Amino acid sequence: MKNKTILYAEDDLMVSKVMSMILAREFRKVYTARNGKEALDLFREHKPDIVITDLAMPEMSGFELVEKIMEEKPDTKIVVTTAYREEADKVQGVKKLFKPIDRDEFFKCLDELGK
Repeated sequence: MKNKTILYAEDDLMVSKVMSMILAREFRKVYTARNGKEALDLFREHKPDIVITDLAMPEMSGFELVEKIMEEKPDTKIVVTTAYREEADKVQGVKKLFKPIDRDEFFKCLDELGK
């Protein structure tokens, strides 16, 4: 995955910092966003290989972010993270990880998407 780029969108600052450090060990470049609007701007600018987004975020939800990304670049590999399974059922065409996220499951998912 060292040759891939990733966009990580999460509004919880502590979670975002920790995950960004972990992702930086595995990916060539990690772009981080604190809300969906910022994430969409970064997506448009950098066209990352993989997008990971929380669903519940300010300014633009992860739902809206996924929808806009899929309209612009339907083959984008997207992972949504959420604590609510019912919420995730509303999003199609993406990988889903449920909080608290299991580290092994997380990296297995990224490894599959990075191929």
